[in-house]
This record gives sequence, structure tokens and C-alpha cells, in this order.
Amino acid sequence: MVLLARRPTGVRGYDTQDLELDIWIPKDGAWQWKDEELLEVRVREGRFTPAQVDAVRAEGRRVAAELDAGRQWWDDAWASWQPDPAWATPEFPD
Repeated sequence: MVLLARRPTGVRGYDTQDLELDIWIPKDGAWQWKDEELLEVRVREGRFTPAQVDAVRAEGRRVAAELDAGRQWWDDAWASWQPDPAWATPEFPD
């Protein structure tokens, strides 16, 4: 699980920003935080404000509570998903 900020672009798709705080959920094990220590580093670098980090941590706690309650909102089949080899590689505008 990766927390991302995203917004529609004027072209196609979304601009995203990795909010650094990840939750690693191994198939047969308990979840764990990943990269939590980077949040304060990003504040010192000026990439995030303390308020943004507080919001990221609050969302992380909300997701962690869902995991602790045993709620899984994803399908395990995605772990083995592969694109169809017959699909053409898309071309994007410059």
C-alpha cells in the first residue's frame, strides 16, 4: 500500500506525488511501516510541510486500523497480475 497524492492533468492521466509512507503487507505476515523515517527528512528538505506530514500520518493510522481490524479491500489475485503480452505498447505525446 502506497499513499499517493494525485490530481488530474491537463493532458492525459494524473500527476502523482509519493507521500513516502508505505505499508508493507507480506502475503503470510503482519503489516509493517516502510519509509516512515523519511517523512521528517522531507520536512527538513522543504518538500513537505509539518501539516502535510501530519495528514499523511493520520491517513496511515486510518489504513493501519483497517488492517488491524482484519479488513482487506483488495483482491489477492492482483499479486500475480501480468499484462496480456498481446497488448501493444502505448505511445505517448511528447
